[in-house]
Amino acid sequence: MPAVLNFFFGSIVGSSIFDNITELFNDITNVPTVLGQTIPAVSNFFLNYVALAAFAGFLIALSSSQAPRLIVGGLKKRLM
Repeated sequence: MPAVLNFFFGSIVGSSIFDNITELFNDITNVPTVLGQTIPAVSNFFLNYVALAAFAGFLIALSSSQAPRLIVGGLKKRLM
């Protein structure tokens, strides 16, 4: 979870601020408004990252040495 939050604040909020840095220098009170407009524009990237991280974690868990034992154990419980 901390890696996802770090990615969110580092990439999405950071890119939103850097993309609109001139507007923020003109009026610093516009920070919430600017972030409110730009973060939804890049939210698809964040959601894709979270989904990819979840699938990668699932595949790593399946490929571990314990996965076959868990699958065989589950099949034994269902069949017996």
